[in-house]
Amino acid sequence: MKKNTVEFLYTLDAKGEKVIAVLSPYVPDEKKALGLLITALTVVGFLYAYFLNSAVQRVIMREHALHETAALGSIVNELEFRYIAAESAIGLSQAHALGFVEADKEVYISRQPLQKSLTLQNFQ
Repeated sequence: MKKNTVEFLYTLDAKGEKVIAVLSPYVPDEKKALGLLITALTVVGFLYAYFLNSAVQRVIMREHALHETAALGSIVNELEFRYIAAESAIGLSQAHALGFVEADKEVYISRQPLQKSLTLQNFQ
C-alpha cells in the first residue's frame, strides 16, 4: 500500500454479492491519536463517575443530618418540657420538706479585681 493513497477492496459476501471496502492510508500518528482519545475518554468517564458518586453521597449525608437534627430537636423539646414541669413543681413547702431552712442573714459575695497581675518577672 502506498502512503497517502486510498485503495478499494472488492470481495463477495455469502450471497455472492459484490462488497466494496475502503482502505484508508495508514498513518502512524493515527494510532497515537486514537490511543490518546481513548485514554482521555476513559479518564473523563472515571472522573464523571467519581464526582457523581460524591454528589450522591453528600445528598444522602445531608438527608441523614436533617433527620438527626429533627430527632434531636424533639428530644430537646421533651427535656425542656420536663424541666419546666419540674421547676413549677418545686416550691417553698417542698424545700422545707426536704430539710432546707431560710437563711437568717443574707450574705452576698463579689469578686474584687486583683491589684497586681502576675508576670514572669515576678518569678525571677
